[in-house]
Amino acid sequence: FFSDAVKEMTQKTGQKCTAVRRIYVPADRLDSLHKSVNLADRFDVALFDLAWETEIDWRRRAELESLAAEAAAAGAAGRVVPLVLDVADAEAQVAAIARAEEESGGLDLVIANAGVRTPTPGRSLDWAEVKRILDINVSAACVTLSAALPALIARGRGTVAAVSSLAAFLGLPGRAAYSASKAALHIFMESLRVDLRKTGVRAVTIYPGYVKTEMTATNERAMPFVMELDTAVEVMARGLARGQPTIAYPLPMVAMVKAAAALPGPIWEALAATLPFTRPPK
Repeated sequence: FFSDAVKEMTQKTGQKCTAVRRIYVPADRLDSLHKSVNLADRFDVALFDLAWETEIDWRRRAELESLAAEAAAAGAAGRVVPLVLDVADAEAQVAAIARAEEESGGLDLVIANAGVRTPTPGRSLDWAEVKRILDINVSAACVTLSAALPALIARGRGTVAAVSSLAAFLGLPGRAAYSASKAALHIFMESLRVDLRKTGVRAVTIYPGYVKTEMTATNERAMPFVMELDTAVEVMARGLARGQPTIAYPLPMVAMVKAAAALPGPIWEALAATLPFTRPPK
């Protein structure tokens, strides 16, 4: 469970890594892998050895309590405090963040990780599904960070992070709502970085490519440069420890997406429906 994370990060960054004290990571759903621990779970677990106290939201209490027990059994330095709610309920989300802020003595790292991904083909759009994706991927994430920021700014320290996607840079066929939601989060965080300069608070955007989880296990498309779960965890945790403003992976996929995004619109649109990893889902 990333037990040597602090030592490894210190060696690779050349700087002493201080412990993250309190973390708040809202998540919307459980996609099990490796003892029912998905990318969001493993990300939290990877930080346990850096954390003194961790606050996590989940709607599935049993799985969350199991994760807390697993962390304790692994010798985690802090404790996990489960907070179960639906991140689409903005008022409940704000109240949960206020509670986490008060009970922890002050949050240092807040990660907006909730997200869903379902097909939204343009020829058969379901407005309700489009709304659901935008509510969770955009509104809930922005509410999370907006509610947490005032206290961090007042203390003059801390980090807010959002999990976007490499899909933020391209309009993927059959994924109009998902691509749009991640693009919106990308721009939101970019604006925050400008506004938070000289406040002592960092704004970090994470852009994952394909990672082996239960969510991607059902993907009908090709997944070039798919990354193992543990490797993705290490990349994210190391980037946060270094204070990187953006964390994107895997690098070959990042290069491919940047090259495609640089193409003139008509060329990309002609190619998009023919490439294996962008072919519209059936």
